[in-house]
Amino acid sequence: IDIRGAHADLGSLAIEFSQAPLRHAFQRTLNVGLMIAVVGTVVIALAGWLMGHVLTRRLWSLAVAADKVACGESDIRVFLPGCDEVARVGRAFNSMVDRLGENMSALQASRDRLIKPTEAISEGFALWSADDCLVLCNGQFRAIFEAIEPAIEIGMTHEKLNQLIDEQMVVKKEERQRVGVHPAENQDRADGRDDVVRAREIELSSGRWISLCEFRTPDGELIGIYTDISARKATEETIRYQATHDALTGLPNRSLFAEQLDEALSVARGSGERLAVAFLDLDRFKLVNDGLGHNVGDDLLVAVAERLQRSVGERDLVARMGGDEFILIIRDLGEIDDVRPKIGQILEAIRPSFQIGGQELHVTASIGVSLFPDDSRNADQLLKSADMALYRAKSNGRDRWQLVNAAMNSAAFERIVLEAQLRRAVDQGQFSLVYQPQINLRSGQVVGVETLVRWHHPEWGLVPPEQFIPLAEETGLIYDLGLWILETACLQHATWRAEGLDSLRLAVNISPFQLKRSGLEQDLRAILDRTDMVLDQLEVELTETTLMQEGETTRLLQRLAASGVSVALDDFGTGYSSLSYLRRFPIDRIKIDRSFVCDISGSKSDGALARAVIMLAHGLNIGVIAEGVETAAQLSLLRHFGCDEAQGFLLGEPVSGEDLPAMIVERNQPPAAKVALAAV
Repeated sequence: IDIRGAHADLGSLAIEFSQAPLRHAFQRTLNVGLMIAVVGTVVIALAGWLMGHVLTRRLWSLAVAADKVACGESDIRVFLPGCDEVARVGRAFNSMVDRLGENMSALQASRDRLIKPTEAISEGFALWSADDCLVLCNGQFRAIFEAIEPAIEIGMTHEKLNQLIDEQMVVKKEERQRVGVHPAENQDRADGRDDVVRAREIELSSGRWISLCEFRTPDGELIGIYTDISARKATEETIRYQATHDALTGLPNRSLFAEQLDEALSVARGSGERLAVAFLDLDRFKLVNDGLGHNVGDDLLVAVAERLQRSVGERDLVARMGGDEFILIIRDLGEIDDVRPKIGQILEAIRPSFQIGGQELHVTASIGVSLFPDDSRNADQLLKSADMALYRAKSNGRDRWQLVNAAMNSAAFERIVLEAQLRRAVDQGQFSLVYQPQINLRSGQVVGVETLVRWHHPEWGLVPPEQFIPLAEETGLIYDLGLWILETACLQHATWRAEGLDSLRLAVNISPFQLKRSGLEQDLRAILDRTDMVLDQLEVELTETTLMQEGETTRLLQRLAASGVSVALDDFGTGYSSLSYLRRFPIDRIKIDRSFVCDISGSKSDGALARAVIMLAHGLNIGVIAEGVETAAQLSLLRHFGCDEAQGFLLGEPVSGEDLPAMIVERNQPPAAKVALAAV
């Protein structure tokens, strides 16, 4: 198109329409877009890969840390910087591990509080869960059951343990039923506890003795305490042997002899067998002790014991009563005359000389014999009869033996006369009381007195108690005499309290024959009420034979003990009781008999016996008082052995009730006061 102006042509305008530039621009834009898309895709892929790689490594770190915590490592931590979710999970993980560590520390502390004390105790300890699985046991438990220790593992059942014990550990089947304190085994109660499942003592194949006590907790868990009591059992066996055997000769002592005699008599009653009880006493043995010393005398007694054992039959028994006295049970006697060759054989065994300490000694013996059932069917009477026959044999010239029948002819008349005089003495009041002080060996103070009865016969003079007390018991006169003694002594005690002796223990003997009379307890309480006696200052003394009368005796002693009255076992070691009485009766004190004290400083056997008695009593929380202390050597040994109290002529002779306060005041004065008084 031409373009003209007003005056001239301006030019021309040409317009061309074409798609080429558009196609070129489109192609270029497409190329750029494709490039951008490719680059973007690559960039996105790289970014995604990088982000995935970083995230995976962080998560992998968390997973590794979690695995280590699961394996028990509590000090693992992860460090993930940033504010993203993974970092937050990492921080939460660390917090969780921190709390887990704190909980584990608390749990370990709780476990230590449970385990460490159980490891410190000397007993075996085991804990079973309510579903009967072993949860915990200490090292001592494993040591006690060392023979089955490989089988002991956490999770084992209590039933399995019992099976292992019964099948592998118990020597004798009867030991499965053996119970230390209580007479049953499973589902048993001990010491009155409802939660105790079982309490028993068993002997293991290794020779060990184990005490088991198992009980349930309120939560149903089972706790077992297992103690190795082998040392205690060995000590008990030693004490039991010492208590039933003579320490010097090893022969049965009086206590074991009494048991064997009862058994022999029981068999003889059933079979119709005849047997003999023989008392043997060495003639003039005191000359050996005084002239050659107690050591030679002890060696001689041992040699005599050996010969006696060789001279009797297998079913016969030889025992030592004390000193130079022996007692025998001779069995297998068909006729009375059968005893003659057997007793003669015993005398012949002793007559040959003894070689003791390089010296040749000649001794003889006298023997008294009583026969069952000819002389008596009662053990006590057989012993008394044999003792009487022994003294007749000695009076007839020694080195001989005497049957009881001939010996008792003249003694029977003497007994009748004595009985008549004794009855008259009770009616006429020929008795009086004296009181012997009992001294505390630690403080030296008088802490008590023993009440002793004296018979003043108008013609015979002072009659020894050993002559009339047994007769009073046999005739029944001891009951009224014993009540008179108790009432008189309690009245005297009231007088002493009024004079300022307000803490003095009063000991009064009660005969076993008194306990046989019904109404004794009512009579005793009536006397105690009448005299206003302070019950906790009264002590009743009983002999060992008294404790054989169980039943009402047990109940009476328990009631007296409950009221505050203390109980002492008199003449300990000379009776026929067993050690079980010390556990069954409320005994506060035992008295060592004077027969053991007199030779305590010269005889190893008596010294050993005294020490054993004191150890036994203290082990049972029972006090000990020694009778018949007459020398400083005896007193020193008793102190050394740990004896609590003593009485005897060395410490104070028996005095009247009126003279006792002055004697106690003088005895209890401090040493300085005594020196000052002596100077004045």
